[in-house]
Amino acid sequence: MANKVNAAKKKIRKNEKTRYERVVRHRQVLEREKYVEKALARTCNIYFICFLLAVILVVGVTIWVFVSGGNNMLVLGINVAVGIVLVPLCIYQYNQYHHMAEEVAQARQASGFRFPEDYSVRTRQARDKVAGVPSDYSRSTLLYGGVTIIAVAVGIYLFSTSAHLTQSLTSLLLVAAVFVVAVIAFVLFLFNFLNYLDALSLQRALVKIEQDAEAEFGLKRGMYAAHDDDEEVEAADDAVEEVVEQAVDEIDELA
Repeated sequence: MANKVNAAKKKIRKNEKTRYERVVRHRQVLEREKYVEKALARTCNIYFICFLLAVILVVGVTIWVFVSGGNNMLVLGINVAVGIVLVPLCIYQYNQYHHMAEEVAQARQASGFRFPEDYSVRTRQARDKVAGVPSDYSRSTLLYGGVTIIAVAVGIYLFSTSAHLTQSLTSLLLVAAVFVVAVIAFVLFLFNFLNYLDALSLQRALVKIEQDAEAEFGLKRGMYAAHDDDEEVEAADDAVEEVVEQAVDEIDELA
């Protein structure tokens, strides 16, 4: 009888531990996918900002060329070429990341969805890129931040030291290129910095999920443990009674 009771208790504890691990894993997966959705949506917004900057750059340089008398046709040609490549690329990437963010959002609400196996190939690839740890973003954040500062400093220096900047096509293109690099580096710095903060928040959230689950299941385990102690005491009493009864029977037989 005691063996059956112990076996039943072990089975209960094993099932409870399995359910605890399953619940923790499910909650952590959903939390991670929530982070992935946010990172993909941010990437989508980054490409939208790049699209706006590209349009402003193309329109602004075109207006400047015609206002200045149309002497800088080389600048106009380069500007149009950049616009033809950059604007459609930003729109394409914006649409792609927008669809991927929607796919992750719908997957989080779907029942029985397997993460990440049931994602499309492109979404899985994008997910692997954004679902990193804080150290993956800290180095790139510092790198792009340094590039931004250097580019801005060089641009200001060139602009302040070139007295005939508007008359020198080479100097003008150099300053424009430096400031474009500064803008791109700043956007990448901001993107990686926000991903770094989100990765820190994700790690804290995953730890909190484990702590909450331990508190939730720990209460039940405590109840089971108290119940187990009572059963062990009863089993020990029964065993003592059986030993005493056997000893009494042996004494009676000898007498």
